[in-house]
Amino acid sequence: MIKLLKEQWPLVGFGFLFTFASAFGQTFFIGEFALELKSAFGLSDGGLGTLYFWGTLASSLALIYTGGFYDRMGLPRYALLVLAGLLAGVALIAAAPHWLVLIPAFFLLRQFGQGLSIHVYASTMARYFHKRRGRALALGGLGLTLAEFSFPWLMILALAGLGWRGTWLACGLVILLLMGISQALLRASPRVRDQDQRGQAAADSADDLPEPDQRASLTRGQAVKGLFFYAQFYLTACFGFIVTASFFFRKALSAERGWQPETLAQGLSAYAFFSLLGFLIAGPMVDRFGSIRTAWVPFVSFIPSLILLAIGQGDASFWVAFALMGLAQGLMATVGNAVWPEAYGAQHIGAIRALSSGMAIFSTAAAPMVFGLLMDLGFSFKQLFLWSEVWIVSAAGLAIALPLLRPRRA
Repeated sequence: MIKLLKEQWPLVGFGFLFTFASAFGQTFFIGEFALELKSAFGLSDGGLGTLYFWGTLASSLALIYTGGFYDRMGLPRYALLVLAGLLAGVALIAAAPHWLVLIPAFFLLRQFGQGLSIHVYASTMARYFHKRRGRALALGGLGLTLAEFSFPWLMILALAGLGWRGTWLACGLVILLLMGISQALLRASPRVRDQDQRGQAAADSADDLPEPDQRASLTRGQAVKGLFFYAQFYLTACFGFIVTASFFFRKALSAERGWQPETLAQGLSAYAFFSLLGFLIAGPMVDRFGSIRTAWVPFVSFIPSLILLAIGQGDASFWVAFALMGLAQGLMATVGNAVWPEAYGAQHIGAIRALSSGMAIFSTAAAPMVFGLLMDLGFSFKQLFLWSEVWIVSAAGLAIALPLLRPRRA
């Protein structure tokens, strides 16, 4: 990984920057403001979750269309537009005068943060790297890990000193800085400057894959005709649903179990640290064994994390649960993003990832609403996480069988 970082630091840094920027539209970050938003606009858990659902649902539908522009628009321009959209979302939620404004604000944050920022990172690492694609995805993904580690602590200070609206405005200043840095990194990357007319990277000899790259890349239309596409979507959808719900209602879970705010921040730091470990493990693993054959690995730690969230009581159970979930998320982020180019090729990766991501984000849109409404009806976290455990075990079984469904490329 060190060699890759030395040789391709601008492009890897670009991926790192976009996963970091995605944090402003991620559930773990928006969830930090859940209590403040409920108080400011008089919302219940189910009410806030429903607003989040509609904003994220609209984002998932739009992503199917907007993500495809990655294949047709120059990367510098596309990247700038994504960060500009994220900035608009941050500004809108900071100035929201009424709860109805939260829906378009959530749409912008989810579309350009959790949706397109991750789409830019994953598609860029997939297109411009070949043999070391897993390592590139792992290193680029550490930007989100940094945000997950630092933001919970920073939010405690920012909310106390600036209030929730002031904190969002400060985030806008950070995004403005990231816009300038991202353009500088792309100008410094030979792979982006020297790409051919189809937008394919001119890979160096040490990083080229002669055999797989000679095979035809499948289009989005061809991809959706096979069972593999839907199987992989099922894996990422159930994973995203449960992680989103866990983060969105972590403060409510903490209140039910009697955990202090410091305990919550410590648990999220454990999540971030083990997520880092997951990235570092997954990168070399994917490059050596392939992502499709290792799709089951993230579930090894995810399954016990849900058991702890269901029945754990002490502080240690929260730390361990989120540590195991972080490890699973780090593994899944790398493995899951590597599956698409490995299965279908890189030429149409933007369109294929846009569709799969849009469908997966629909599941994350439903998570806060479903959990919130069930909580309003009296369901406990124990019941919710035990049912989630049944779902995730079924996904783990499918992940083991995923190589049998792999599409054939000429």
